[in-house]
Amino acid sequence: SGSVYTSYAVDLGTAGTVTPLAVLTYSGSFYGQPFNSQLEKTDSYARLDLSVEWADEAGRISVRGFVDNVFDKEIINRTVWGGGGALQASYQPPRTYG
Repeated sequence: SGSVYTSYAVDLGTAGTVTPLAVLTYSGSFYGQPFNSQLEKTDSYARLDLSVEWADEAGRISVRGFVDNVFDKEIINRTVWGGGGALQASYQPPRTYG
């Protein structure tokens, strides 16, 4: 697994600075437990997170907008066999923005 990102600050002079950011994370498939059951397998995935930030010329005020998990991938973080033989899974958040 790994991540790559790119960002570039665009100087707007007295209007401040705009900085877009893109983060691409990739993970190959993996099993959540040592049993290697298909139930606990997480398939490979690529996840994209985007943001843009504006800051005033003095750098005292900034506003940021973001979209995480742009393609709304259902990604398992972890699986655990619980009581009664039930498989429990935790997931990364769905697409979020703000």
